[in-house]
Amino acid sequence: MTLRSVDGSSFSWQIANAAGGGFDASFRVERKAGAQHYTEADTRHTLSRETAVGWLRTEASIRGFDAREIR
Repeated sequence: MTLRSVDGSSFSWQIANAAGGGFDASFRVERKAGAQHYTEADTRHTLSRETAVGWLRTEASIRGFDAREIR
């Protein structure tokens, strides 16, 4: 799934079942600052889907995205 902001930035995320149990949550932020492109990404393993969703919402909010779409 992907969130987009007015300035053209994007926040994409994924939650997947982990092979060893739990969930793997990951996100990728893409921004353009002037002529430079900026990309940031991170992954976290959690034991519950709710924890993964909470972490992704926090990371999206910190970066200025409306995280209500993350479920």
